[in-house]
Amino acid sequence: MCVAHEDVIHHFPLKQRAKCIVTGVPSRLNKEAYVKHREYPKPLLVILGGSLGALQINELVAPILPELTSRAYIVHQTGIGKGICGSYPNYEAHEFIEKSILIS
Repeated sequence: MCVAHEDVIHHFPLKQRAKCIVTGVPSRLNKEAYVKHREYPKPLLVILGGSLGALQINELVAPILPELTSRAYIVHQTGIGKGICGSYPNYEAHEFIEKSILIS
């Protein structure tokens, strides 16, 4: 699993921590700006899909959303026209994360 910062690895179950790789943030999403304007009841998990891989990522995420949202607040960039149907607590889906979304 790719994570943006080493300090989030401890939020994963012990068995999963060894699978985490710190890659940084591969998007225009500025975590500090996003967190600054919002308060979350749980740790923030950002899932990024965009172009060719978005559908595959979305198909992997969809069946585990109930478990993910029980542990974290999810902000999901789904890609244009590739979103997951349904509504979940602690879940936001956006076709593309833009600066306007970050400060709404």
